[in-house]
Amino acid sequence: MWQGAVFDRTNKLIAGVDLYHTQQDNKSYSGFFSPLPSSPTGLSDVKRNSVGAYLNNEFYVLNDLLFTLGARREYVKYDFDVKDLSAFPLAPLNESNSDSENAYHAGLTFLYGLNSSVFTRISQSFRFPLVDELVVYDFDTGQIRVNPDLKPQTGIHYELGVRHHFTPKLRANLTFFRAEIEDEIFFNRPTFTNENYPKTLHQGIEVGARAEVLKHVAVVGNYTYEKATFEKGPYRNATIPAVPYNRANVGLRIFDVLPGVELAVDYSYYGSSYAVSDFENDFEKLDDYFTLDLKLSYEWGMFRTFVGVNNLTNEKYSEYAVIGGTPLQTNFYPSPERTFVFGLRASF
Repeated sequence: MWQGAVFDRTNKLIAGVDLYHTQQDNKSYSGFFSPLPSSPTGLSDVKRNSVGAYLNNEFYVLNDLLFTLGARREYVKYDFDVKDLSAFPLAPLNESNSDSENAYHAGLTFLYGLNSSVFTRISQSFRFPLVDELVVYDFDTGQIRVNPDLKPQTGIHYELGVRHHFTPKLRANLTFFRAEIEDEIFFNRPTFTNENYPKTLHQGIEVGARAEVLKHVAVVGNYTYEKATFEKGPYRNATIPAVPYNRANVGLRIFDVLPGVELAVDYSYYGSSYAVSDFENDFEKLDDYFTLDLKLSYEWGMFRTFVGVNNLTNEKYSEYAVIGGTPLQTNFYPSPERTFVFGLRASF
């Protein structure tokens, strides 16, 4: 990081490199295709390595006008080593695949009043395929291979919003957003492969607020309305599955009754949505649902630890469901019931 003056104006530049290594060692079992009882029908060793370089610059054009400009370039490599041990084995998969993408962003922020601001931002994003999205069964050759046609999805994002402090203890925010996605990755049910959809559109509004109602008590809330549609291709104008129109959260924060201790209570709502692969929107939507989460955290110096309970009320729901089978039907994947969590984090 470098901070100084450029043309007698405050400027801050941040640059860096990040490295990620992920390795998955899996065994798969299928009773029908297993040569021996309880023996695996497949072994896989998959590695994903990526390196990204980024920079972000903040320049005060005026004392109350901030111009932000940034960029990122990332390179990723996948290594696949998959062996079929079934009674009717396919040829092993031993391949590598690599790709690279760029991302950019630019924004203007006008500062006013008591820590308030109006901002606008435009950015370009990307998403590389997941490991399981790249592997495909080739019906022509009867082999497992890496899908050579699957490309990273990219998007252009537009945001316009305001963050306003009514008082030091009451603030709110409002953001309008629009995302034009090219080559969005989706599972094409008729072909049983992950493919790129030509163009999709996500647009909506986000509203949030925080009010400190007592010395150690704050109420927080947010609401998101998002409309996601296919813009080109065979499903044009249909709603994208697994994207609810409505999401909301109301929370309570009790903090600093004891130094560094905070209790967070969150009641969240997730609206109904179409199941994955219901591109024609022919099936009934999944039910909406509520969850209640609790988390108690403690921060001391560079350390932060927490314990919590997710889905305290043991709500029975399915966040994820897929259309498939013969005949076609909705296949539900139940979400976790009451879950206890613990974490520890150190910041250097």
